[in-house]
Amino acid sequence: MNLSSSGDRTTFVLIPGAGIDPGVWGWTIAELEARGHHGVAPRLPLDDPNAGPSAHADAVTEAVRQLRGPLVVVGQSL
Repeated sequence: MNLSSSGDRTTFVLIPGAGIDPGVWGWTIAELEARGHHGVAPRLPLDDPNAGPSAHADAVTEAVRQLRGPLVVVGQSL
């Protein structure tokens, strides 16, 4: 798959799993940038014991609300 063929900059939305800090995606984001793309790793409400899946989904939605162009969502899980 050639994600650069359309000339649009693809944004990869990198969602950490299992309570992991989004900083784990740092090297991946750097590599995406080096290849002409963009990476976003939204911070999830991990410190809030009452935050369920809907709160996590809301955090991701808010992080990508203003993004334009093609999006690829990548979710990490155990």
